[in-house]
Amino acid sequence: MMDSQIDHLESVISTHRKRTRLISPETLPGMVKAIDFATVLICAAVAYVSYIFIIVGTEVSGDIGRHSVTAVLGAFLFVTGYERISGYKFQQLSNLRWQLTRVALVWFCVLSILLMVAFVTKMSESYSRGWVIVWTDTTLGFLFLQRVALQAAIRHWSRKGVFSRGIVIIGAGEPGAKLIKRLGQASGGQTAILGVFDDRHTRISQQEPRLNLLGTTDDLLQYFNHTPIDEIIIALPLNAELRVKTIIDKLKVLPVDLRLSAEQLGEVCAIRKLDQGLGVMILDVVERPLKHWNGIAKWIEDRLLSALLLLAFAPAMLAISIAIKLDSPGPVFFRQKRYGYSNNLITVYKFRTLRSDMTDTNASKLVTRDDDRITRVGRILRRFSLDELPQLFNVIRGDMSIVGPRPHATLAKAGNQLYEDAVESYMARHRVKPGLTGWAQINGWRGETDTEEKIRKRVEHDLYYIENWSIWFDLRIICQTFLAIFASEQAY
Repeated sequence: MMDSQIDHLESVISTHRKRTRLISPETLPGMVKAIDFATVLICAAVAYVSYIFIIVGTEVSGDIGRHSVTAVLGAFLFVTGYERISGYKFQQLSNLRWQLTRVALVWFCVLSILLMVAFVTKMSESYSRGWVIVWTDTTLGFLFLQRVALQAAIRHWSRKGVFSRGIVIIGAGEPGAKLIKRLGQASGGQTAILGVFDDRHTRISQQEPRLNLLGTTDDLLQYFNHTPIDEIIIALPLNAELRVKTIIDKLKVLPVDLRLSAEQLGEVCAIRKLDQGLGVMILDVVERPLKHWNGIAKWIEDRLLSALLLLAFAPAMLAISIAIKLDSPGPVFFRQKRYGYSNNLITVYKFRTLRSDMTDTNASKLVTRDDDRITRVGRILRRFSLDELPQLFNVIRGDMSIVGPRPHATLAKAGNQLYEDAVESYMARHRVKPGLTGWAQINGWRGETDTEEKIRKRVEHDLYYIENWSIWFDLRIICQTFLAIFASEQAY
């Protein structure tokens, strides 16, 4: 790669890296929807308290339960109706005039429905007209103020590059050049083209000098750890099926959205499906796991459960520390470099279970049954996986999750082969953070990996977990882990 190209890319990345994952074009609509729902309920409560207790001075309109049900129904109808007219799409949220007129229209329709229901059921006399008026006006006023504030926030975030998606293009020929031009015209500034990669770059660099050509797909794999890439789009000629398949197989291990440009196909035949937001025709090939709200839910789950588990196991961890010190000389904790998210190396903490003069930081020799390196306390800790408890600190730090593929040491082998050499899709398990426990562990694939079959089964279960993740799946694995610890004879 040329130095000037690298400098240009770094300048783009320095801005792109600052954006927060919590706020994006995909998560913002859900946030606004939740705020709308809460606004309707809060305004109803404020109206009830201010009118009935402050203005009137007594409760004159029946029980509070009926008003609460009405407020919840109103909030549900407003959010549902607004969603039906596509009011929560990011493109519409950016249009203040459109928002103000539709908010008023939908809120008027909701009130009409509620009044009609109250009239038909002969319950209209059960409600205070003052409460209805105060609730109606305050809700509409706060929804208007909310939209105005939202526009100011969107403009601010847009200037900061919060909403821009970092995109890499594979293909430096004519299809790639056309795609970049279309993205610039159709995305409304929501994309940041970080660069172009092509395995044939030496032959085509002179044909498209305007492209920010950075190297081959191998260069992309190396550069990924320094670049916050959201999406990779393959833009190759229609007759390059073999090249496309090779590239997909190589890049599907990365935790990003991998897509295939259909712009050329769209010139041949009509394609109805358009990518949401980017405005160009692309086909999803591989999706980044735990994206948008799933990623936020997983983050909350990890922080909450790790804090609770640390509190619960704190006395046991203190007792284990004392036992290790009394049993053999050396430190209480053992630190080891292991593969983490996106193949990055992380420092994993464990209780020391081996003699301090025989520790193997690279795991070049895996621990086996009746291994003479294991201490007396260490044998008990390993049998019940208690040596893994300090990894709760890794979860707190954000290096690991409670549930996920187990992190492996850099030189760990199955038979005589490194894990990544023994299983072709091994690196794909690093598309999510490693975990304290995982789907493979509760299904019996834990302990020594003395054969290629054992590591292959682990990887199969890890990839199944990644593709089928849910909060309930995590909770199921956590519950089954406690049973598996006592039932398994493979940990030693």
